[in-house]
Amino acid sequence: MFLAGQAFSQIRSVKIQDFNYRRFEGSALSLQIKASYFEKQPDESFSAKNLELVSPKKGINIKSKLGFYEKKKELFHFRGTVELKTDKHGDIFTEELFYSVKEGVLRAPGRVLIKKDGMLLEGSELYYNLTTGEFSLKGKVKAKFSL
Repeated sequence: MFLAGQAFSQIRSVKIQDFNYRRFEGSALSLQIKASYFEKQPDESFSAKNLELVSPKKGINIKSKLGFYEKKKELFHFRGTVELKTDKHGDIFTEELFYSVKEGVLRAPGRVLIKKDGMLLEGSELYYNLTTGEFSLKGKVKAKFSL
């Protein structure tokens, strides 16, 4: 199902099975949101099951069992087996992830695993600024390497 941005914002409340939304800049895909179940609120916030957010321009693909979007804060909240694939930093696994669209920042406040090029990193907090490229893993960081 494809809904144009303007038409979508005029819908007060909606519940959709197998939701698929795409936004383009010119002919290039700038954002895609997919969910097995999607519920939009009158304030344009939403909740979703099996949520996937893809932003080729930002180099990210996020999947989670549950997802929420707060329109006023421009904040995505992903919960339950969250997988973040990045073009630059590998595959990241956590249980909770926040994506502030306004700030261009991803934050995971809990246990984080990162897999990249035969390396496995584990930490207790992730910060990734998509605009500046700043990427940090905090807490007691552990690393395993495959040779």
